[in-house]
Amino acid sequence: MIRSPFPARSMWMGALMAASNRVLGLVLALVSLCAGTSAWAAPAGSVQYTQGVATVQNSASQSHIAGAGAPINQGDTITTAPGSYAVLKLSDGTLMTVRPDSKLVVTTYDYQPSASGSSGSMVFGLLRGGLRAITGIIPKRDTNAARIVTPTATVGIRGTDFDARLCNGDCPVQAAQGARISRPNAIIASARILSAVGGITATDAQGGHRLMATGAPVYPGDTVETPPDGYAVLVFRDETRMTVQPNSRMKVDDFVFDKKQPSEGRFFVSLLKGGLRAFTGVIGSTNHDNVAVRTPTATVGIRGTGWDLQCIGTCAGETATAAQDGLTATVWLGEIVLKEPGGQDIIVIATGETGIIRPGHHGEKSADALQFSTPRPDELTVNMDLLFGEFELSGSETGLWVLVRDGHVSLETANGELDLGRGESGYTDGTQLLRPILTPNFLILDSTPLPNAKDGGNLLSLIQSQGVVAQCTP
Repeated sequence: MIRSPFPARSMWMGALMAASNRVLGLVLALVSLCAGTSAWAAPAGSVQYTQGVATVQNSASQSHIAGAGAPINQGDTITTAPGSYAVLKLSDGTLMTVRPDSKLVVTTYDYQPSASGSSGSMVFGLLRGGLRAITGIIPKRDTNAARIVTPTATVGIRGTDFDARLCNGDCPVQAAQGARISRPNAIIASARILSAVGGITATDAQGGHRLMATGAPVYPGDTVETPPDGYAVLVFRDETRMTVQPNSRMKVDDFVFDKKQPSEGRFFVSLLKGGLRAFTGVIGSTNHDNVAVRTPTATVGIRGTGWDLQCIGTCAGETATAAQDGLTATVWLGEIVLKEPGGQDIIVIATGETGIIRPGHHGEKSADALQFSTPRPDELTVNMDLLFGEFELSGSETGLWVLVRDGHVSLETANGELDLGRGESGYTDGTQLLRPILTPNFLILDSTPLPNAKDGGNLLSLIQSQGVVAQCTP
């Protein structure tokens, strides 16, 4: 047997290695405690910066100060003290300011970016206070993939820029000095989608593309497009209803409506491809000259009616593929007139009749009525109060308040859903779903920074910029 010439040294080295392993284990445990995360799990995001005191507690009830750069993980609870806030950035690009005296739980977060297209889901629990958010990729790819659950209601996030506040009589007190109510809650949207089947999209006048869900707002300049296996039912503010057929494109050229002066309204849309089923509303009943559907072949003049319209082949600027090539209209209520682009009447079509304009031919009647399998829009139940109604509120009500700066948000309770678009605010106490006539100033004049605002020079960022290493201690 060969014995070590340095037995004491061997024992010392073994003890040192054992001690080093224990120290390494303690260091890893401390890192886990401070970071609140598993070494093997990618974080959901991180803290960008904080003002005042904010903490993060993980699912194992371990807490640490929410300093800049601290990871945020599924299961974490972010809590801010009064007068404090924290700005978070998630891996899909979502930015979020957790307002003072708030508690937010990252209930679920799963983001899977890939070369073929990203997917994921996120669910937050807002237990107290409020947040200001600008959402990223997840809700833009899937309109049902993101939501915020509160004790009052659920906020469905469709890809948007919005604020959410849980108020218990304290919100007006926190608002800036001035009048309690500051701005009319104007509805900018021309229409909302009552029903969406398939992947409905809209392209705005600037070329911006967005995925549409039930309740989504449609604005002047928007072009709504349906897939071959889907359709969309739109309800306009003047109560006009339209079913955009499968594989169709419809553009809202001009829509103006004030229910106090309905005869001054304007309703002009273009059917660029495919078909429509329509039931005209208040504008069409009060001023026929201010309502029309334009196609590449002819203009449809409306006289207060219900009708089906199909534009295929050369009518839509495409190669003719069927005997019905051109513009076909079937009237099931009232009367319409087909006009040449210059305004000359071609043919009048009454209830029960069908008219066709083929390339190179004058308008003619046909015995072959259009046969659409999609819903006739006048036969669907519509709640105009939820879609466009406004109610007088004081701004001091207890419950959930939401302000949408851009995009689409829905407030969802067991009693229904209230959809909000650009510039709109909404309120629910868990039972009522209301759009106020006037938006409270605690939403408009919020002094808490938006999450995309520049860092205001908070203390932790200043310390770190000087090369000081921040430590997390139990």
